[in-house]
Amino acid sequence: MDSKTLNSRFKEVSEQIQKAVADDPALSAMIGVLLVMFENQVSLNKSQSSEIKQLTKRIEALTLTIEKLSTKLGNKAITVRKTTNENINGKGSERKKGIDSSSKEKKQKEKKEVPVNDDVSVTDKEVCIDIDGKELSLEDARKKVGTVFTGKDGRRYKYVRINDSSGKIDIDISVRHTRYSKLQVVAVDENGNEISEVKVTPTVYPETDFLKKSSMSIGLMSLILEQWLVLKSPLNRISQYLLRYNISFTRQQLYSYTDTTAALLMPIFKHMESYLKEATFIGVDETYWSCREKGKIKGPPEDEPGRKSHRSKSKTLRSYVFGIVSKTVCLYYHSLERSADIPKNIILDNQVSADCFIESDAFYRKMFSIKKDKDGHSSRVFSHGICWVHGRRNFCELVNYGTHKNGSPIQEIIDNHWEQDIDDARYFIESITNCFKVHNTLVEKCIKNEKLDICELKKKELTPLIDKIFDKAHNIYKTIKKERANSKEKQNAEPERKCSDRLYKSIVYMVNNEDRLKAFLSSPYGVMTNNETEEKFRELDLLRNGMIASDTCKGASNLTEFYSLYKTCLLHNIDFRTYIKTIITIMMLHINEIEFEKDAKGTITGYKDHKISSEILDELMPWNMA
Repeated sequence: MDSKTLNSRFKEVSEQIQKAVADDPALSAMIGVLLVMFENQVSLNKSQSSEIKQLTKRIEALTLTIEKLSTKLGNKAITVRKTTNENINGKGSERKKGIDSSSKEKKQKEKKEVPVNDDVSVTDKEVCIDIDGKELSLEDARKKVGTVFTGKDGRRYKYVRINDSSGKIDIDISVRHTRYSKLQVVAVDENGNEISEVKVTPTVYPETDFLKKSSMSIGLMSLILEQWLVLKSPLNRISQYLLRYNISFTRQQLYSYTDTTAALLMPIFKHMESYLKEATFIGVDETYWSCREKGKIKGPPEDEPGRKSHRSKSKTLRSYVFGIVSKTVCLYYHSLERSADIPKNIILDNQVSADCFIESDAFYRKMFSIKKDKDGHSSRVFSHGICWVHGRRNFCELVNYGTHKNGSPIQEIIDNHWEQDIDDARYFIESITNCFKVHNTLVEKCIKNEKLDICELKKKELTPLIDKIFDKAHNIYKTIKKERANSKEKQNAEPERKCSDRLYKSIVYMVNNEDRLKAFLSSPYGVMTNNETEEKFRELDLLRNGMIASDTCKGASNLTEFYSLYKTCLLHNIDFRTYIKTIITIMMLHINEIEFEKDAKGTITGYKDHKISSEILDELMPWNMA
């Protein structure tokens, strides 16, 4: 660098210094003195070319100092402006209009940290799977590499290498991290040379091949399903729970893994349906459900067949879960429509016997038990009765609404002269309750003595009581029906009796459903209530309230499948977690016999069909694994 270049460079640096310290008088004076001293030093050393390099280094150091000083002064100015603005407008006001914060990075919302339990015992393990599915230590597996053996088919095989398979996480008393690997073999001749024409099919090992690309193990999946169904915890809470053990799965991952597991266990669910044909009693009921999936097409409601199908635009889609419960199995199905044909078609597809008695509520109308053939002829395919509890409940609502705690009628009942409604409602409540007691007594007698005919006992002791109830209902119906006709025709004639809308609806329910309410009398398997079926929906209601809604309709269908397995296990006193772990392990051994729906990437998205024998599926039924 020559003297001219050095002088021009020094002038540039001097101007930058003066601009940087112009706002601070004290600092400007101090820098001015330094510049004068530095300029004198430059003039003295112009003739000394040996010291030019050293002078250049000093100028570069001074330039770096100037840049740092400029940055510091600039930040100080911004900080002063920010502090002044916060004092006037409050903290955080730098984001408001007029404050330049474009250079600042947007602060991301801090996620709530889940406390990690440091006391959790974690064990690490490495396992190698032999060609026959047996577990080996890595040391024993390494010893086998290079050796030759004769297989069951008589061919000679050689262990060539150990392939890394997958890592799995499980929770028992402690957290277990297991790293799996597999021994690979090839067919060889007598000289030990590989026979390339013979392809060796790898053996399926459930523990390592279940959700192979993930660290999800069979034991951990059974724990997740237990918490989901038994403890009623939504999957997002289960995800947070697993973080306490340093196990990281997002809610979306858990949904994906449970979806694949549901497709794997679908052959068991389908085989459970086949046991409906052996049932002598089936209870049918439904409850509502909610899904967040938008854009689904919904058909017309059951009571409005004239309406067209429409596409849902709401935040949550109202759907329904149907339950079909027998003495052996509990089956649940998810549907967008509330149609009586859904359980009816399932029952008919599984060839339920004509002697079977099906109990439901009044939503399932008279045509529920009727089937039309190709020629249009109708025939009854099973006995159908409706629950007496719903009939009694209508009268109970009238008494609870129309009376005080001491039993006296409220003022509205007195003003409208509806005192007789209260007396009639009490009569029906007492009469129906007495029928329940008599029916229970007859059932207990037949259990103790199998030679007794339940239908004969019903006809002798229960039918007269039922007939009295309906005689009373018909007599009241005639008077209140005449009153309603007079009011519609605006006649001036005084009606025989005034009644409340609650009594009218209760009497109409009894009269219109008389045939189905009496159906249990002629069937040896008939009952008066559907309480057992409705009670099995209570846990589903708790789960619905905890989840608020399912993300997709497919997720709701998966839930009903797992809930069917869970309630069937409870029916036969089987531990659900142990059962799930067992059936997943066995189904993995037959995974090549199941046909799945897959996307373009080959990921399992659903179930199509299977070729697993019924003998194997029979062994996997809960009552056969007690």
